[in-house]
Amino acid sequence: MIKAILGQSENIDTRTAVESVIAQCQQKLTGHQPQAGIVFAGVTFDHRLMLDKILDKFPGLDLIGCTTAGEFSSSYGCSDDSISLMVFYSDDIEIGIGIGRTLSDNPDTAVQSAVDQASHKLSKRASICLAFPDVLNKSFDPILKKLNLVLGNDCPVFGGAAGTLWNEELMPLQFFKNEILSDAIPIMIFAGSLEYSFSIANSWKPVGKQAKISRAEGRLVRRIDDFKAVDFYRYYLGDHSEPAREFLMAVYDKDSEHSYLRAPFEYNPDGSITFSDSIPQGATVQLTEAVSEIIIEDTKSTSQKMVQQVPDLVSAFAMAFSCGFRKNMLGTRVEQEFQIYSKYLSRI
Repeated sequence: MIKAILGQSENIDTRTAVESVIAQCQQKLTGHQPQAGIVFAGVTFDHRLMLDKILDKFPGLDLIGCTTAGEFSSSYGCSDDSISLMVFYSDDIEIGIGIGRTLSDNPDTAVQSAVDQASHKLSKRASICLAFPDVLNKSFDPILKKLNLVLGNDCPVFGGAAGTLWNEELMPLQFFKNEILSDAIPIMIFAGSLEYSFSIANSWKPVGKQAKISRAEGRLVRRIDDFKAVDFYRYYLGDHSEPAREFLMAVYDKDSEHSYLRAPFEYNPDGSITFSDSIPQGATVQLTEAVSEIIIEDTKSTSQKMVQQVPDLVSAFAMAFSCGFRKNMLGTRVEQEFQIYSKYLSRI
């Protein structure tokens, strides 16, 4: 048995927000002592005060987390600037946490260190790993590959990158126990007999002609077909100065119809584009678009699919990791997507 307890609060005052979150959790814990917790928060809060308050009320709590581009939970709803805390306790599931530091210098070493720490006190087989790395200025691909290699095929990895709102100039932060970090990867591993189901909602659909990446270096794409990368976007979308972040790039695996997405993060003065992650030189790419109606319908179908995969399973909790691009595309309809989760996961 495993139980998850939620608290979320939106307030400009950090002390008021975190005390409300703690009170919500304490009320629902009914005397149980949680083993571990995950905290998500807006980037402008007093994170030192936030962590100190949480750990003062829950001494010894194995706590990780990060800043985000927005939070939602069944405890409160959707917010661009809140504190959200999820704590766990179980009588048979083990939970371990770990941290990898200086992620950009050596992702392999950082990931190995995080997994070693998280696994140290676990006596059972790892079932699920949650990871929240800082990947603002680095590639996610080697991080994920190393996590999969170290954890093995029987332990899937879920999570998302630490973030901030687009209008904030502050850097994303990661949390590990009472530490406030950057350029790090905090992880949480659940070990033991844990049943789960998952589904992925993509929602971005390819449009227009396919093209080739003519020149690229990791995340930096210089030329697409015969265009400078920025000019390629402007040719199809018109003259614009800010990166067209809502028009993600579909990148196709070699000789495959399957694709993965990359977002244009920054237009550079030389006409190149820095993307959210690496794109191989020579890859086939295609612009994509998403509209709110498609996103909403995709959320419905993927939520329904996840529940149908395990029709007899009564779940203890559900977690959803959505990206800032998706939230920005939905705008005020982001609450509607949250309501869909609540409807289809009403057994939780």
